[in-house]
Amino acid sequence: MVHTRHRIRLSFQLINCAGCSTARIRGVVCPDCSRRPDPWEVNERLLARSAAIKASIELLDRPAVPTAVEPFELDDLQRILRRLDAWHPKFFRAMEAVGDGKPGAEDSVSSAVREISSEFSLLAATPRLRPWVRILDYAEVCVSHLIRMVRCYLQAVSAATPLEAQGAAEEAQRYLDTAVLELQALSDFINVLNSLMTPDAPESKIATLIRLTQQEFDVSDIIALSSAADQQLARIIEVAQVPGGGLGLQFAIQDVAARFYGDQQRYRRVVSESYSLFAAHPQLLSTLASSPDFLPDLQESLLELNDAVAQVMHVLNCGRSIPRQLGRAIVDVAASLVEGPGQLVAISLLTGTGRKTRPYERLRQDNATELLRTVRRYPDLEPLVRGFSLEVRTAQAHRMVRYVDDGITLDTKGGSARLGWHQLGDQVLTAFESAMACLVGLQVALAGRGVTAYDPDFYRSFGILPADLVTLGLIAEGYEAVSVVDTSGCWTIEVTPPSDCKVFRLAGGIAALVPSDVHTLTFLIHQRSGTHVFAGPVEPLRAFSRGDVDGDNYGLATTRALHAWSYDGVRCLTPPVVRRWVAYQIHLLRHDTSINPIPRARALRSLALEIADEELAAVLTAAIRSFRLGSEVDPATTTSLAKLDTWGVTPVEFNIP
Repeated sequence: MVHTRHRIRLSFQLINCAGCSTARIRGVVCPDCSRRPDPWEVNERLLARSAAIKASIELLDRPAVPTAVEPFELDDLQRILRRLDAWHPKFFRAMEAVGDGKPGAEDSVSSAVREISSEFSLLAATPRLRPWVRILDYAEVCVSHLIRMVRCYLQAVSAATPLEAQGAAEEAQRYLDTAVLELQALSDFINVLNSLMTPDAPESKIATLIRLTQQEFDVSDIIALSSAADQQLARIIEVAQVPGGGLGLQFAIQDVAARFYGDQQRYRRVVSESYSLFAAHPQLLSTLASSPDFLPDLQESLLELNDAVAQVMHVLNCGRSIPRQLGRAIVDVAASLVEGPGQLVAISLLTGTGRKTRPYERLRQDNATELLRTVRRYPDLEPLVRGFSLEVRTAQAHRMVRYVDDGITLDTKGGSARLGWHQLGDQVLTAFESAMACLVGLQVALAGRGVTAYDPDFYRSFGILPADLVTLGLIAEGYEAVSVVDTSGCWTIEVTPPSDCKVFRLAGGIAALVPSDVHTLTFLIHQRSGTHVFAGPVEPLRAFSRGDVDGDNYGLATTRALHAWSYDGVRCLTPPVVRRWVAYQIHLLRHDTSINPIPRARALRSLALEIADEELAAVLTAAIRSFRLGSEVDPATTTSLAKLDTWGVTPVEFNIP
């Protein structure tokens, strides 16, 4: 549909006003003397235009309602777009015919209005099945703007004066412009959804999701993304902050996924509600996590959920004619979600809220279907476990599923039922949404109690290797010739960075993605000046993914990390640099009377002890003593403190690589 402006010519009959003799439009009040028109005045051209659009106005006011609508699939959208492209010029030709008073204009307008009205009715009546919900909403909004445009143009051609017609036409143009923008957004959305549904390697899908998440938060590196994701998760569950280590990033990636093939608002709501339920009973939650089977089951459930959504999206991408052999995979996935993640979620909700008291080891031996049925009996829990196909799981277990070309029939104790492939796919994606949201809420609640129930290497559940994800992340940030070699707990990362790159920021950015069994990183950095080596331990870098826990804009974390790392064989932070920085920190504490300086001074002393600078630690002990006693300190303390003044003005060379 072309983004353009249209011109419709309208003519009005004039008459000399009986009051002031000036020319005015027949049948309207004189704008000069306000004389009302005589009863015999008739604007024949206006009447003809009004008659031509009367039936069209009635069509808009009473749209036809489709009797039965097939489930949507992606090819339907292409057909809708082609129909809109054909409709657009047809409608404006009809409006021009009305303006020119051509014979047959009434039928032409009615036909065009009937088409767009039927399009809207069809979209409104189409079942909202995942993963097509957002596409249908986009398309319906777009067509609704076109209908508003049509109504405004109809009002324009039946307006009594040129000024009224112009005002209605300008409003119609605004609706057309908005519809074009919605169509562009719809096109962009479809392109992303296609990339998520194609049977590509898992790492390409996670790379797409990370890129989309970065765009949503307007950040370019993993550190900033992880921090922004933590803040978003904290807002949604209404807490001051969430524990670092990847939970926020895990939530944000799934949140973006839900926007494209699920219900993002529901996903957020289930995360929030499940967290509130779990957090209200911390002792019960700790008991649940203490089971030796719980954490392995949790990790397996995360892996199974991501495998399930990948399989179902691939099948649904086949269109309306899904081969029966592929359709069977959806049935298998639906049953396995009940037996795996569904059972874990059900047990967690029941035991975590005190509805069941038996140990996890015993409950995991119970029938998964019955556990989920029990959960659904509680009004506060039922909305959290929607989508799990209990009837499909039961029928499959008893070999009572019959496969037909467009779906399945089920025979259970409750009777027979029929499900199409797209209906079953919607159930599976809803179950995925429910389980993933509950597990995120569960992990955050446990982390709040100090129980690490999640794996910082959560991306493994997407089925990709950590080195592959780091490679993709670096390429996305503009690095070239990236390679990652894993050798016995040490990663060697070879890159050609952008010209304005700080290598230390690069190291801190990827630390959150480095698995826990990797302890050392070595960067081989190819630049114009040659190949440089930046190396050090991973552990000091992991602090950046936990947020600014020291409250000093990462000052202590940066100092600790740079002291442990070397650039071309030279330690990044030498003792004189550390001492000068510490001297400045003490200077700030002396002049800031709004805070208690002792906790900060103690943290600085702990850093000095970590880096084995005993002289610096002794001076900081003297500083703590002076903060306590003020001017009443002994001469030895005064002598020790004088070193800070010396260190604070000592010239040093320092440049973060």
